Amino acid sequence: MSKSSQSLIKIIKSRLPSCSEKRLGHIDKITRLPSDSLIPDSVSSAPETDDETKNFVLCFDYLDWDECDFETINKASSKAIIELFKNATSTAWNKIADLKIRDTIRRGENKELERVFSSLPPDVDKIHEFTVSDGGRIFAFIVIETFYIVAIKTRHINTR
Repeated sequence: MSKSSQSLIKIIKSRLPSCSEKRLGHIDKITRLPSDSLIPDSVSSAPETDDETKNFVLCFDYLDWDECDFETINKASSKAIIELFKNATSTAWNKIADLKIRDTIRRGENKELERVFSSLPPDVDKIHEFTVSDGGRIFAFIVIETFYIVAIKTRHINTR
């Protein structure tokens, strides 16, 4: 394991003590991905603008590691996920329709997604579904200009 992987694992363990060793083991795999498969600096923060046209900011505070399929991620999926993140961070929050939401799922509406809702605050009553390559999905909820990533699935899940 490289020094950068070890350093990253140490940081994640300190900030996410509930993250399993199995999940942490995937970090070494992720750090060995080609640089064009990693999240570029341009999407890690939104530029400052006036309130009306602020771009979405990505937030991973509610990411449910147990509901993510990181172990099956491939180059095509990672590029599609990064493209969605780039699109979100270059879209003004008042232009939410430009994000091409595939579906909106309400709490209690889909048994397969109840586990995802169980990790969210009770006032989050719906999540949005976005399509990525090979049938994968990203699930998120949006509060004003913050795009909260909840789960990243690389395999298809029936939501309709």
